[in-house]
Amino acid sequence: YNSFYKKIVKLSSKNLNDLELISITSAADFLYNPRLREQKKTLKRNYFLEHFKKLLILIRDLAYVFLSLPALLKLFFTKDISIVWSGDFFDKRSKGDFRLGNFYINAYKKKLKFVEFITTSQLGLFYSLTLFAKRRRTVIYFDAFIRIIKFFSSYEIDLKKFSDFDEIDQSIIEDNFINILVTKKFLSRKLFKNVKNVFIWGIYSRTAGIFYWAKKNNLKTVGIMHGLPIKEYVYFETMPGLSYNEDLKIDYFGVWSNYWQEYYKNNSSMMKNLQISGPLRKKTNFIKSNGDKFLLLVEPLLEVGEFLKYKKFFEKYSKKIDLKVRSDFKFEHLQKYYEYFPFLKNCKIIQDDIDDVLSKGKYKYCIATHSTGILDCLHYGLYPIILHTETWGNYLKLEKDFIFYDFQEINSFLLKKDTNQNKIIYLAQKFSNTGDGSEWVIDKLMER
Repeated sequence: YNSFYKKIVKLSSKNLNDLELISITSAADFLYNPRLREQKKTLKRNYFLEHFKKLLILIRDLAYVFLSLPALLKLFFTKDISIVWSGDFFDKRSKGDFRLGNFYINAYKKKLKFVEFITTSQLGLFYSLTLFAKRRRTVIYFDAFIRIIKFFSSYEIDLKKFSDFDEIDQSIIEDNFINILVTKKFLSRKLFKNVKNVFIWGIYSRTAGIFYWAKKNNLKTVGIMHGLPIKEYVYFETMPGLSYNEDLKIDYFGVWSNYWQEYYKNNSSMMKNLQISGPLRKKTNFIKSNGDKFLLLVEPLLEVGEFLKYKKFFEKYSKKIDLKVRSDFKFEHLQKYYEYFPFLKNCKIIQDDIDDVLSKGKYKYCIATHSTGILDCLHYGLYPIILHTETWGNYLKLEKDFIFYDFQEINSFLLKKDTNQNKIIYLAQKFSNTGDGSEWVIDKLMER
């Protein structure tokens, strides 16, 4: 997003007389540059196509509702049941959303009663049907219900009464407020009286409605780290300086280590109780890898063009490089790398669970800029080669020994063969302890 913002700034400095705004995604709306507001903006709209698209979405969402009916019955007739928010993913090892690690395996062992509220996938209904068959358990496609209720309802919210919003900003914020109201309408307490508590990870636009409904009905809310909440980038988990009403805080929030507990205390006021839970993907004691290969972590948010200064490095070591993609990756993520570095097409693509991959001990180095996978690699003794980019910089604020600015620096380092294992062990323990975050979540949900 920083990369997107900087490009917009460069465009706006050219004093364009006319700007055609084709589309802007909700994820990038907060980056909307105020300097562009001073210029003329033209928005071309096709109202027929817009309404036709809405009709197709409605038909698709009705299919999602049909798939959700068994889970709704489970909610109605099962006492003391938990709502678990997740995405429309399926990992063979964990039997669910890969980001939740061992949650599903441990939940079944401990006999936790729960229903997943899933955010539908952008990959479409057929993709969801495939995962539905693999999952073999009932789920509720929560956002499909919200869109249907919005389609047949009318809500008016005028934020101008509270602040001077830009037209685009205002419509997005108003829509988020409407989502909260619609969620309240959908989650009728009479119908959902058996719900005991809610696991929502954190407070985001996608979970805000469930969270506020839970708080209004005095239900316990549980969250946990599932990424790296660096405040300069992941603003929605920190927001330093913003005060929260005690009644609108997450009741229990799990963090991976003492370091992150202090980080949240200093940079966020969104949680009532911060507890060290360990990561969702449990780590055993530190394991040293004896391999000699490179693991390149493919990062979807990376502006790959910023890697051009490292082209000689990739070219020289390409035969020793494997490409690690997320289990939910899209081919266009890799395509960005291939466009700049065609020789990487010969590298092996790995989509397996990262712990399974690293435990085989094939790798000595990991290459990345900001991926959470860096912490997994540290735990298995891989030396992080952090490629400095304008967008991500020194994301984790590591020592300068781990940050590289060009091919010469990397090459000199590799020739020295100086990989200080003590530093790697220190970092692994600093960022992540050996607890099991999924068990911590389940214990919180099963508490009386």
